Amino acid sequence: MRLAERGTWLRRDATLEEQLLVLVVGEQVLRNATTWGQGELADAPPLSSGARSVLDAYLMVAVFERDRANTGWLKAQVDRGGWPTIAQAGSAGSHAAWLLVQHADADPAFQLRALRLMTPLVASGEVNKRSYAYLYDRIMLKITGKQRYATQVTCKDGRRVAQPLEEEARLPELRAEMGLEPFADYLKQFANWGDC
Repeated sequence: MRLAERGTWLRRDATLEEQLLVLVVGEQVLRNATTWGQGELADAPPLSSGARSVLDAYLMVAVFERDRANTGWLKAQVDRGGWPTIAQAGSAGSHAAWLLVQHADADPAFQLRALRLMTPLVASGEVNKRSYAYLYDRIMLKITGKQRYATQVTCKDGRRVAQPLEEEARLPELRAEMGLEPFADYLKQFANWGDC
């Protein structure tokens, strides 16, 4: 993970897209390791409860440190060139920037700033609508306690449900506007996450 990052930072000609993608590789490796023994990592060697506690503690610290570093890098990038659009960073790079800000929970002011920068770019197609919807919901849940697109779920009475919504009656229409699948189909994605 660190070797890939060093290689990219040493290349003077690395594109913005390449830089963003390298940052996402590092954070995703750490996040995926948290599912050790579950889902896609179900075949990983079993860990004792003590070893699992040590792994979880290490990963929690590593994810926090990685998110903090990535947030600092992205903030500096945004200060220099604005929000990384599809035209500037490519589709994959723009998506990577969104993923980094989505995980910048320790800096909610920056998340809100990013959302405000992204808002006019959605209409022009320079920001992916789905990405915007996920960030909007994450931020608005913090600010108002409600989300618009039902991208954030929780467990209630043993099943996954949407966290509070702004306009539940309009949910199908709002999700469709942002290119999101019907909510019932979205919930199926959580089947591999185990029981609530």
